[in-house]
Amino acid sequence: MSEATSPADLGILLTLALRSFVDRLHNGLDDAGFEDVRPAFGVVFRALKDGPLTLTELAGQLGVSKQAAAKVVSEMEAKSLLFRAPSGSDGRAKELALTDRGRRAMATAVSIGGSIEASLRTAAGPETVSVMRHGLEVFVEQAGDSDDLARRRSRALW
Repeated sequence: MSEATSPADLGILLTLALRSFVDRLHNGLDDAGFEDVRPAFGVVFRALKDGPLTLTELAGQLGVSKQAAAKVVSEMEAKSLLFRAPSGSDGRAKELALTDRGRRAMATAVSIGGSIEASLRTAAGPETVSVMRHGLEVFVEQAGDSDDLARRRSRALW
């Protein structure tokens, strides 16, 4: 960067980086035959990766209303990414679980994400990426989201 060029605004840079990551991830999903997977599905994939949840449990984990969760769940069900089955513990409740197609989509997304990070490590260097990760974690912790970060680490897909 020359002296005449000022650094990009941090908020803009973070926004562009997230958009770039999501675009690359979804281009890869499209290429792999999962063109109907939307970005909003990612949090549901993560929540269901360890096993079925009821709609109420899912909404609680995502921090959204049951209505908001139901909308995404219905869309994912229509795309054969998850299914509803009677709950073993409560005959009135339905459990949500990933279909085989949903698990394949999730595994593909994880693989693509790993490739994106590997590409960044090649381009910027492993030390730079490690420092970047650390900086983002500190940023999240300073915002008071340490608990959310810890919960998401424990639910990591890999």
